[in-house]
Amino acid sequence: MSMLCDKNKNALVGVALAQTASDFSIIQDPDCAAVLCQAGISSHILAWLASLDPACLPKARVILRPDRVHSALVQICGMSQMPVCAERDAFIAHAQQLSDAFMHIMKAPYLRLRFDVISHNACSRFHIDALTARLIRTYRGTGTQYGLANAAGISKPFTRFQREQQLFCAANAGLLKQR
Repeated sequence: MSMLCDKNKNALVGVALAQTASDFSIIQDPDCAAVLCQAGISSHILAWLASLDPACLPKARVILRPDRVHSALVQICGMSQMPVCAERDAFIAHAQQLSDAFMHIMKAPYLRLRFDVISHNACSRFHIDALTARLIRTYRGTGTQYGLANAAGISKPFTRFQREQQLFCAANAGLLKQR
């Protein structure tokens, strides 16, 4: 594993840095609370997403089997009226790749897939994940803040912390584990 970008060189203890989604397996290490990953989407696709009207961005919350992710992504993008083009296909392929990597590690029978368009501080207070694990990917905007809460000596990942916070930028994905 290697460093992602200058902003993440000072990642918190317990946070691993990876280059690809295939490196998410490091989350299984007992001392690893989170993995930050350059999730392999081109800057061209990110620029295309940034250029779209927010009304054309996918919005959905679904629970589905892993084998239904691709067809759901196609349907979600169609319902959002995201333009049909090579960039859309690359976006879908990227989201599929992330969900495949996540499901491979988690071995869960279902995936909760959520796409939201957020133009404000969506979580003004920190929270500790109540899920076994959460994969977060910000496709446009500043990214997602994360930190580590220390309860009884146990580090747990959380997002939106006030003091010792870090930022994984929009070019990265983060896999957070509840311990």
